[in-house]
Amino acid sequence: MKVAYYYHTKFGNNKRIAERVSALLQAKGVEVEVSDIEQANAKNLAKADIYIFACGTRIGKPVGPMRRFVKKASKNLPDGTKYALLATHGKETPNKKTGKMPTPEEIQKYRRTLPIMTELMGPGKVKVAEAQVLIVYEDGKLSGTLDTDWEQRVNAFVAKLL
Repeated sequence: MKVAYYYHTKFGNNKRIAERVSALLQAKGVEVEVSDIEQANAKNLAKADIYIFACGTRIGKPVGPMRRFVKKASKNLPDGTKYALLATHGKETPNKKTGKMPTPEEIQKYRRTLPIMTELMGPGKVKVAEAQVLIVYEDGKLSGTLDTDWEQRVNAFVAKLL
């Protein structure tokens, strides 16, 4: 089996996740090609059995470069193509003014990346797995670190792929 993994990262978290996914898959004998979308061509993707698209979230949506990449890539992938999605989201924190945690509805408002990317893939493609990994923001900075359970979430994602 061959997997082509395309990711976008601003602060390095998605690169770290890609390296973990790649190592886990290779340990199971899977051939993996990992590419940052900044160096990849969406119109000329590597041949693979499964395509993985992973990115961060900005205001509840996939970051712009990944939205454009997936939109172009999906037009060049035939019906029946298997794919998986992975998104990083900020871990919920209490409101600075009220101290209250966000409601499940408020959390979902800022975690629409996977449904949007699924829609961008269009009909005819087959989603085989998806996962969310949380980022813990430090002092309100966007360059936070992966949450303590990130490896467990990635392990579960890889298990779905296999």
